Amino acid sequence: MSIKNSAIVGRTDLYNVNPTSIIVQEGFNPRTSFDENKLDDLKNSIIANGVKVPLLVKLNNENNFVLIDGERRLRATLKAISEGAEIVSVPCRIERKTMNEIDMLTLAMTANESERLTPIEEAHAFNRLKNYGISVTDIAKKVGKSVPFVYNRLSLLDASPEVLKEVESKRITLSDAQKIIEQSDSIQTQKEKLEEVKTIKANKKATKISVDTNYNKKEFVELCSEMVEWLVELNTENVMQVNELIEKARKMIDKEEI
Repeated sequence: MSIKNSAIVGRTDLYNVNPTSIIVQEGFNPRTSFDENKLDDLKNSIIANGVKVPLLVKLNNENNFVLIDGERRLRATLKAISEGAEIVSVPCRIERKTMNEIDMLTLAMTANESERLTPIEEAHAFNRLKNYGISVTDIAKKVGKSVPFVYNRLSLLDASPEVLKEVESKRITLSDAQKIIEQSDSIQTQKEKLEEVKTIKANKKATKISVDTNYNKKEFVELCSEMVEWLVELNTENVMQVNELIEKARKMIDKEEI
């Protein structure tokens, strides 16, 4: 169907492509980690509703479809097919055949918004662009980020495996990692700085727990004092209030707040 409307300034054609025929170029995707639980969730969604977001592909010189973006969707689709789902095609947007590796990588990075790349994945992708001879300023422009953002990600390439592991597990922040890298002149120094950061964080957490616990104890003591005052003046009119206070105390004990 042809739509005539002055608001339309361009057209993107979608094609239904057999997912089993799409080639995944080894080592191309900036995403390197795929959460199996999330893939299963996506697989179930695709079985129920189909692939809603088109994959990006291009034709190579052999006229085969090569994936640019959408490996999570493709993996989930192929998994569904292997389990018996009848999926004969997925929607694809076909990019120009002349698109080079730089443009493909940039597009793959900027298209990964539904499940964002990890900071480490971004760091390696930025470094690949640098290796193509692109300046940090131009990389920032291409991916729509600030120059400091790109530099901060690239700094992670100097991190020790231990630091990267702590970042990925979110036990330390990116800011913590960058400070460790900046203040270290060797991998061994990074290990020492990492332990210092972890100790500081553990002490802060212990202090917070101690403060919270002391607060709860104080609150409990005040509650007991109030109960005693009620008991001293006990009469038939305030028995209900005393019982309410006792019930509050029991709940505090049940929650192990004391």
